[in-house]
Formats: sequence, C-alpha cells, structure tokens
Amino acid sequence: DWGVWQTVNVLGGVRRLSFFTLVLCHSRMLYAEFFCGEALEFWLTAQRHAFEYLDGVPATVIVDNCKTAVLQPRRHGQAAAINEAYADFARHYGFTVTPCTPGRPNEKGRVEKAVGYVRTAFLAGRPPSLPEVLNPALRHWLDTEANCRRHGTTQARPLDLYLNTEKATLRPLPATPHACTVIGRGVANSACRVVFDSNRYSIAPEFAGQRLQLHHDAERLVIRGADGQLAGSHLRRFTRGQPYCDPAHAEAVSHLNRRAHQNRQLAAFLRLGSVASEYLAGLKDKRPDYLNHVRQINAQREIFGHDAVARALADAHEHRAYAADYILHLLHARSRGTDPATGPLHVTRRADLLALSLPAPDLSPYDSPPTPKPEAEAQGRPPPPATRRRSTCMWPWPKGSTAMMRPRIV
Repeated sequence: DWGVWQTVNVLGGVRRLSFFTLVLCHSRMLYAEFFCGEALEFWLTAQRHAFEYLDGVPATVIVDNCKTAVLQPRRHGQAAAINEAYADFARHYGFTVTPCTPGRPNEKGRVEKAVGYVRTAFLAGRPPSLPEVLNPALRHWLDTEANCRRHGTTQARPLDLYLNTEKATLRPLPATPHACTVIGRGVANSACRVVFDSNRYSIAPEFAGQRLQLHHDAERLVIRGADGQLAGSHLRRFTRGQPYCDPAHAEAVSHLNRRAHQNRQLAAFLRLGSVASEYLAGLKDKRPDYLNHVRQINAQREIFGHDAVARALADAHEHRAYAADYILHLLHARSRGTDPATGPLHVTRRADLLALSLPAPDLSPYDSPPTPKPEAEAQGRPPPPATRRRSTCMWPWPKGSTAMMRPRIV
C-alpha cells in the first residue's frame, strides 16, 4: 500500500513524498521505500526492491484498489480488472494478485498498521527531504529497529520469524529482474525538446516535430522514435519545469544551424546573376575563407541593391578578381561617379580685387557741443588730495628686538 507524507521543495516547485509499504502476513516482516509520486513505474519498482530485500517472492500479494494495480475493483461477484502492466509484472515473478474487497478495511489491516507505524516511529519529528536522502536512513531503521523489535501481536521479532519459518515458503527470484518500464507518448517541438513530467528533455535534432515513445522508469527516461530508433536518454529529474539538454544534442543542433545558415548564404549568392556560380568557384579556388567573402558580398545588396552588386560581380569575374574587397571597391567607385560635370572657367582680375566697398563715416559726434568741466577744474585749482589714513600693523621682527610695533601709512 501507499502512505502519503509531506511535500518537499524542489527546483521550480514542490513534490509530494509518498512511501510504499509491504508486510509479510506471518512474520510481520516490513519493507518501506520513499518515492516522489505513486505512478505505475514507482509501484513496480517498489515491489521489485521489496522482493530483492526479502530474497524471495510470496505466492500471493494482497493489494489495495489503487489504479496502478486494479483498474476496476470487484463488485457484485464480478472479478476485479487488474492493470495489464501489473499483471505482466506478476507473471514475471510468479505470484497471484488478490485485490481487497471495497468496504472491507480488515482485509488490509496489517499494511495499514504498518503505514501508521512508519509515520510515528520513523517520520515523527523528521524534516521532509528528497528520497535519495530518506531511503538510506529508512533502510537502516528497518534493519536495526523495525524488523528487530518485539512485535505486539506475535510477541516475537519479525526477523526471527521470517528466517525460521516464512523464508522457506517464498519462491526464488527470477534470473533477470523486471524492467519496471512504462511506455508513454509524446511529441517533440521545433526546439528539439520533449516535455515529460513538467520537465523538458532534449532529443536528437532529426526527431524534431515527430511523435515519440517515452520509456520511463523510476530512475531513467529513454526516448525513441516511432520505429524504435534511439532519440535520447536522460536521468529522470524530479524538478518542476526545468530544461535538461544532452551536450551531444546541443552540438548537433548547433552544427545544423551553422550548416543551414551557410546554405542560405550560398543560395542568396547564387541568385546574383548568371556568373555567380563561376565567381563562387573562383572564390573557393583562391580564398580558403570563401564563406566570409560570400557573406560580405551578400551584405552589400542591402546597401547598393541587387542589380548594382550583380553588375560588380560580373565585372570582377571578367578581370578574375575574386575577393569581396574588389566588389566593394567597384560599388563605391560607381556610387561616387567617375565622370563629374565640369563647371565654367573663372579668372580673377586685379581690378576686381581693388573694387572695395566701404561704408560712409559717421561725423555726427563732432557736431554736438562739448561737455562742461567741473567748477574747481575750471578755476585752475588742484583737486583735493585723497584721504589718507594711518594704520598699524604688526611686523615680524627678529627675536630679541626691542621694537614691537611700527606704524605704516596706507
């Protein structure tokens, strides 16, 4: 059965933590494991790990009516409809699936008691963490406490009863474990990404826009095309809405983008007249970096126009001048014009230099009466002297001098 605990913070959001529990009816031997969900692949993986922990397979497994095990519970005497993937898992390990009767909780009382025991004895006071952190601690708790305690009903340790009596009744494990893989469907977008469990995983660029098969288990996601060809393989991530890209896929997409850009440049260059293909052959022969020359010549079409560049290309090909610099020189020369119109000849004469035009002088200030002089100046008396004041200042005298102060006239 499944038990639900708290949510844990992950990159981009939160995930709900669930734990799987399995209890052997006779010995009460317990197995538990944490997962970030209760999907079918987690259900199958948890039971495979439980059988490996017990080193055997019981003849009958009583399950709750969860959708990963039972599609339609038994009602009114009709048999329950078992999930086909879970039925295949049961055939692989050789056990019989017995669903519980709806409304009869006593049929699964042992496992419900085990769910509560895990919550109170192991999870009480423990902060929520990811399964890769909780599962090692949970395994240690199972080995040292849960299966070694004295059980209240049997009055014995579950490990002792299991080793002494119940282990001999279990069936051996098969030679190869079950893959526990679920196949889903998806469609890749134009950016070579496929969305699975809210995360975006990269694929090979040749599968962009196609319908794909998503083979996923509890740890890995394998993406295949409709014909089974491998499109990508990633570790399964339990974040929310995050992109994950394989470096090989990124390099392939980058290479295709460069090739596509080069093809567009070459196609645009070949549209520059009938000699464009011959000029391109000359560029390849003379210039190792001919693609840079092609790009520079194509850029001139936006400045000078298609016809002007095509004409310059034909002239350069006629003179076997294979470089973008030659094309650019021809375009600039023709845009400036090589035969400018000649203006009339103008000869300057000396008489023209002496023909000066000066404005007439203004003599009106000389016609106004003179300004009268002051009375003292008119009688011949000198003007009064400037006011003189005496001020005293301190002068820096040598040390030991008797003079302390000297007046100064300002």
